Amino acid sequence: MSTMKTVALISGGKDSFFNLIHCVKNGHEIVALANLRPPERGSEDVDAGEMDSFMYQTVGHSVLDLYSEAMALPIYREYINGKSVDQSLDQYAYDPTDETEDLYRLLHRVKEAHPDVAAVSVGAIFSTYQRSRVENVCSRLGLAVLAYLWMRPQNDLLDEMIQSGLHAILVKTAALGLDSFHLGKSLADLRDTFMELNKSFGFHVCGEGGEYESLVLDCPLFVKSIVIDSSVKVFHPSGGDVSLLSIKSAHLQCKEGYIPRLLDGIPPSPELLDKPLFTGILSSVENNEITKVLVENDTRVCPQKIATQSVACSGSILTISCVQSTNLSGDTTEELNNILDQIDEILLSRGLGRDALVSVTLILSDIADFAVANISYRKFFSSLPIPPARMAFSSPLAMARVSFSAVAIADKSTRSGLYVQGRSYWAPANIGPYSQAVAAHNCVYLSGQIPLVPSQMVLWSQGRLNGQAVLALQHLTRVRATVLGTRLDLQYFYLLGLSNSHSAALSATCIARSLPSRIPGFVVVINDLPMSAPIEWASVVPDSRAFNNALRGDIEDVDRIENMMREMLFPHGSLDYKVLDKSVDDYIASKEKFYNFKMNSNWASAGNTWFAAYTCDVLPLDLPAQLKSSSSVVVSVTLYSTDSSPPVDARFILGFDEGYDSCTIDVIYSHAIYGFNSNQYKYGLIARGLFSSPE
Repeated sequence: MSTMKTVALISGGKDSFFNLIHCVKNGHEIVALANLRPPERGSEDVDAGEMDSFMYQTVGHSVLDLYSEAMALPIYREYINGKSVDQSLDQYAYDPTDETEDLYRLLHRVKEAHPDVAAVSVGAIFSTYQRSRVENVCSRLGLAVLAYLWMRPQNDLLDEMIQSGLHAILVKTAALGLDSFHLGKSLADLRDTFMELNKSFGFHVCGEGGEYESLVLDCPLFVKSIVIDSSVKVFHPSGGDVSLLSIKSAHLQCKEGYIPRLLDGIPPSPELLDKPLFTGILSSVENNEITKVLVENDTRVCPQKIATQSVACSGSILTISCVQSTNLSGDTTEELNNILDQIDEILLSRGLGRDALVSVTLILSDIADFAVANISYRKFFSSLPIPPARMAFSSPLAMARVSFSAVAIADKSTRSGLYVQGRSYWAPANIGPYSQAVAAHNCVYLSGQIPLVPSQMVLWSQGRLNGQAVLALQHLTRVRATVLGTRLDLQYFYLLGLSNSHSAALSATCIARSLPSRIPGFVVVINDLPMSAPIEWASVVPDSRAFNNALRGDIEDVDRIENMMREMLFPHGSLDYKVLDKSVDDYIASKEKFYNFKMNSNWASAGNTWFAAYTCDVLPLDLPAQLKSSSSVVVSVTLYSTDSSPPVDARFILGFDEGYDSCTIDVIYSHAIYGFNSNQYKYGLIARGLFSSPE
């Protein structure tokens, strides 16, 4: 467990302190407190210090200095001088008069006093406005963000706060069902009231809709508790049904014999996998005999030829494919900088800037160069509040060290994104300058997700291969749900799995087949992934209009979907689709019993990787009884060329439909399929298939 010295942003409210408890639970050391307060006014107003701020809670601020002694930590405070100038929700553009810059000034001061501070604790739950601005400031100061409450269910959070021993009272009410009567009452006292209001009016039980604000008087990290001596209930000067509790005086009370500590299991850490969906998927896969088969020759892919660079434009979509350095004599940094210069020139020639890029595929010949490449990559996109989504992996590139492909959208008015940089229990913070998701032009591009434990940003070692593949898919699903919500026009999606071994591909394929609804997609074997992850899931979500039209036979939209999948989901432009117009069938081996089948399908190649995922017809077979007990079987395949080149072997999985009269190819292993072009093997479809059942 990595430990970071942390400064706690506190407002006095329950969220900032409960997140602080989780920081300690996750092994971080709190070294200071920090707070922003209203500007000086000559005398204390009757409005309890409440001011109009999009970012900061200020009601009850007169108590804040007591927290320093209560926690035996220094507290740093600055005045709020700015206003909410930039009010965009998901991104922040620097403005010296914005109240966000008051936070920068505060944290800069803390960092000067504590040079070893590496992280900031913030209690954001659902406020993208607050989170994005804290992350912007911390990024500029080189600080990590710890936001363990992010996207947690509010009902669970409220109960956990109460159970953990956090004692907070209401100091502001601003919702139907709450009034001055409820001021001064504790969360425990009001828990049932909140739940009833939630059922009746959709009330946010943690106050995320501005229903109330709280003040913490005690928590397990305090060595002294706060006691309010005098207070008065007032109405907000702006009118309406807003009531405030103005604290006139308070003092600290010793907690005799108390040692600040967190009891075992309090607060509880959220389960890593969601129930019942992802725990159920893992259970079904663990019990699937196919995942217990050891895959032979579990090796990496072999060298490929240099891909052809291309730039194509279709409407407002610009596809930039396989850009490599014009000078291959340099190191990784020099090659990538050369590539990025080319990207700038390509975009500029079409009147576009870097902010038009929505999705990037970065391929390295050696994953060990990932950290070095990330430095140049980060610098290139540092000015973008919403950088493009990204997939990054290693695959042999012959003479080159780096290959860069991207999709750009000319219409930037449709562009939005999810760019979460803080650690949480929700999903991994990005480990590079990329967004978890970018939406543009009726599509959502989801970055690759690997099986990191989000709160620690380390690989989930206890989950083994199947668990890791399920966790990575859960991350992708959570990101997708956060971006799309209930948008029914964007509920179809294509799934892409990148795996660093054939065993990982086998596991990923079975997991994808265990989802509640059949989702089209592929699992491709590559060399390596960042942080030595075995699997990465990525996706693209097109609008449903295209799918509905395609189902009705609209050829133009069928082509559009096909092109979109080719250009945006897979390693962009490294695919070379070839429709194979002839298959070899009725091949019977002389010494082994084979089952014959024929297939009409599109095959695709990503560099040296060839795969397909279409339905094929199986000739009438007398299947062995042991095969009928399994939904999937491993198939060995031989591809024959049209010339004198020797045949090559591959391996993929067939999943039989009910009745065993058809099957779907989910993944084809490609370690032996290399060094040949599509024309050479144009007629080399499936010549034979050996069904091997799990023992």
